[in-house]
Amino acid sequence: MGFCLQAGGETLSDGTILNFVPCHPTQLYEALSYLLLSIILYLLWRKNITNIRPGLSVGIFLVAMFTARFLIEFLKIPQEKFNNTSLLDMGQWLSIPFILLGIAFIIYSFKTKSLSASASASGTNSNEPQDTPGK
Repeated sequence: MGFCLQAGGETLSDGTILNFVPCHPTQLYEALSYLLLSIILYLLWRKNITNIRPGLSVGIFLVAMFTARFLIEFLKIPQEKFNNTSLLDMGQWLSIPFILLGIAFIIYSFKTKSLSASASASGTNSNEPQDTPGK
């Protein structure tokens, strides 16, 4: 997991065998992808794109995060021998349900009325204070 050097060939004077094989710094890749996802979600929130559709920001988050994790898993050294006959490792198998859940949230958000459409249909402005009974 992460940046590592695997040993396996050279012999030191004390008998230690070394042969370093460089690996991808996947922890940095994950951190950068999550930072980029946070910035994108923040910008969508600032532009009120995700605020008007319930579930859209959660769906984007799930799809983007677990797709990034799914792709980065191809670069990682297997942590455990899960199943040598499978093309995917455990992290990828565990990412698939969350990607599908995120897609379901996005579909749901576009099938339901947006908050701005429901506010305009009811004739109220969400920025104006509502009349309270008894005044």
